[in-house]
Amino acid sequence: MKTSIVLRVLLGLILAISFLPVQPAAAQVELPAGGDYVPGEILLTYPAGTAPRVATLSAQATAGEVGAAVVASYENIALLSLNPQADVPSVVAAIQASDPGVRAQPNWIYSIPEAATAAQRVITLPENAAYSVRGAGGARRTFTAKQLAAMRTLRKGKSIPAFPREITSNFYQSWGWDLVETDVIWRNSTTSPTVCVIDTGVDANHVDLRGKVINGWDFINDDSLPEDDNGHGTHVAGILIAKNDNTAGTALGVSNGKIVAVKALNAQGSGTAYSVAAAVRYCANRADVRVINLSLGSAVGDRLEYDSLKYAIQDKGKLVVTSAGNGGTSVPDYPAGWAYQFSSLPSGVATNEIYSGLLAVAAARSNPPYVNLWIDTDGSGTMDADESIYGAQDCATRFTNYGRHVEIVAPGDQIYSTQPTSYPFYNNFLYAYAKGYEYDSGTSMAAPYVSAAAARTLSVYKTLTAAQLKSRLINTGRKLNFDYDTGPGVDLDDAYASPGKNYGVVENDLERAPFCWPGSAFGAQGSMTNARYLDVSAAMGRVGFYAEIYNAANGLPLTGARIALTTASSSRTADTGLVGSITAGAFLQNIPLPSETKGSEDYYLWVSKPGYTSGYQYFDGVHLVYPDSDDDIWGGMLATTYNIVAVPPAKNPWVVLTWGMFASANLDLAVWLPDDSAAGGVVNAGRLADYAGPASFTGPDWERGTLLKPEQFGGTESPYAQFMHDGGDGLNSESPLHFDAVQMKDNPARGVQPFYSPSNTSQPYQIFITDYSGPVSGGLGGNPSALFNDSDTYASPAVRVWAGGLVLNWDTFQNAPVCAADDDWWHALNLQGSLASEVNVCGEKSILP
Repeated sequence: MKTSIVLRVLLGLILAISFLPVQPAAAQVELPAGGDYVPGEILLTYPAGTAPRVATLSAQATAGEVGAAVVASYENIALLSLNPQADVPSVVAAIQASDPGVRAQPNWIYSIPEAATAAQRVITLPENAAYSVRGAGGARRTFTAKQLAAMRTLRKGKSIPAFPREITSNFYQSWGWDLVETDVIWRNSTTSPTVCVIDTGVDANHVDLRGKVINGWDFINDDSLPEDDNGHGTHVAGILIAKNDNTAGTALGVSNGKIVAVKALNAQGSGTAYSVAAAVRYCANRADVRVINLSLGSAVGDRLEYDSLKYAIQDKGKLVVTSAGNGGTSVPDYPAGWAYQFSSLPSGVATNEIYSGLLAVAAARSNPPYVNLWIDTDGSGTMDADESIYGAQDCATRFTNYGRHVEIVAPGDQIYSTQPTSYPFYNNFLYAYAKGYEYDSGTSMAAPYVSAAAARTLSVYKTLTAAQLKSRLINTGRKLNFDYDTGPGVDLDDAYASPGKNYGVVENDLERAPFCWPGSAFGAQGSMTNARYLDVSAAMGRVGFYAEIYNAANGLPLTGARIALTTASSSRTADTGLVGSITAGAFLQNIPLPSETKGSEDYYLWVSKPGYTSGYQYFDGVHLVYPDSDDDIWGGMLATTYNIVAVPPAKNPWVVLTWGMFASANLDLAVWLPDDSAAGGVVNAGRLADYAGPASFTGPDWERGTLLKPEQFGGTESPYAQFMHDGGDGLNSESPLHFDAVQMKDNPARGVQPFYSPSNTSQPYQIFITDYSGPVSGGLGGNPSALFNDSDTYASPAVRVWAGGLVLNWDTFQNAPVCAADDDWWHALNLQGSLASEVNVCGEKSILP
């Protein structure tokens, strides 16, 4: 009772004092340049630890002194409203002078970086839109929607689709989801922690978001229902958490967790230092939140925002992800600018204490691009044959901010995501944004990819601090390309605005750009040499593999085959990452990395199919390299050059030649039969009969050969060997598939070995490979020569000898040599009985053993 009386007396005294007018001091505070503040509004911040009630009472007293009213308060922050014509800098100076214990500042304006226009989202889908996976040397393999829909994997013994419905119905709409390698980890069932989304609100009843949105607080309307009357926040939310593999729409979210929706921006996409700072503190105080997404910014780095972020990062351990801004400049927006350790700090702040938990995100262009980019690397001003040309998806958008404070890149161009459906919203009313789903572009779209990746990484590495999480997201990302225009007149701070450069204009199907990503030439402020492209699978310590499995007898997919992945080369039975029901290929997803020690990550791939293999047979080994190395293979969905295997039926011995799925080559396989057989000669690819080179043949050239007895086809002798599949380019060969296969008749009296299997002292079956694909005057044919593995066009040939479902030379089939330019043949193996022995020499057939 006595306490209540004292409080009432104190309140009365404070209220009485509030009616005494106090003239503001003549001196003014020096405000940061370039920013806008709300006319007539002033923010008061009391020392940390000040009780909210005490802060409010003190603010009311100050308000009375300056002729203002307290219109809002949150924790130790109070918002004063004066006459809109008031001299805000003078009033701020007066308050600061009369009470040094309180910090006063204008109420700076924050906003989404995107200015909504009808033209911003107009999109014409490119004809070359396709899903693709990375291969060696940056090559990519693309797939049709039909192929993707047919691919299946095994989970707990059940065959399920390898891809969500959304990507198989329209994979262009999910290009960003794909490019950050969510296709590797989307079926990982460990729930991600919650992300707090500070934005224009979120439509929690959207069918693709329902059950995944927690309503937080609305700091614009001061209530507990943060509805999205703009559309921006719902779009950001869809990138984060839109449901995967449902029939609602074709938006896809990266995280499988939930978000807390917090509204700090109004229907026009604008908020204030008060609403944003209060929202940051609200998110920081939630125990279920580990990551905060801020797709917004201001030209001013104000003290209140800095202190709120410090509270969230340092005191509460949250990672804060923010958009870099859409000014196309290296001049930072805030809070993004504080992500750099030695950035400009607000007045009174001596050391940057928040950079380690703050991550600024730049926006990459769409994939597939409308056009490629041309960069004038020699400064000539004209397009030269040796100039750098990049796929647009590997480079910066025209609008993204850049510089040393930006350390990670994510998709931000033509991103398809959710829009409100439960009520009217601003972008629909004024700019005809569609209800439900829409495209949008900006660094606002790039930031939630990183926030979602951070949450997914925390689902695996639960104890990471904010600083450790930031470092992991950067260090596991893919390297950027830093080529730039070396000609005169490039504005390093605002490159696309450089006069006379014609940047951004498409000519001859190429767009001229000042850089792919800005490197060291752009100076200390403009360089992004420490930045990486986001890879969520690598951040989670996961990898995926793509492989192609064919029937060597007919060139059709080996339906029902299974692939096993192991981390031990001696095991042929482990079923890690089993894949079933093979069509054109198979994906092994969400495979944990065996270690994260640089240079020590090895995997082994095996294939199994009843009637074809005896258990699991080894067909490739993959050595992953930590992304600091030049090879930069770590996470993502990978397709190595040897991840193609053609499996023959277990009946009869076979020789099968495969070559890299990315190589533009047409190799040919030839098997010379034993000299002491009735059919001394060669069974080969069909075009070998036209060969005009120097090689000599022993005995008849059987071309395709036959397995029949002579009397069955009217002949006098038979090689008992037949060419089964002639792969290549589909023009100079029967099939575009990259394998050749020869089958030899079993000798039933001698077990599994060729019918004409010679004695140990006789000439063996000799296995030769050439890249000859048509008549030429000497030397290997084809262009380029695919057996020279010091060339970028090397085809990575692999020769496997199969017998009884076993690969007889499983430890040697990739040992192709470097052949000289005038060599005609690679003599790979000899087959004698059931023994396949490596020869591995190059030369003309006439001089080979």
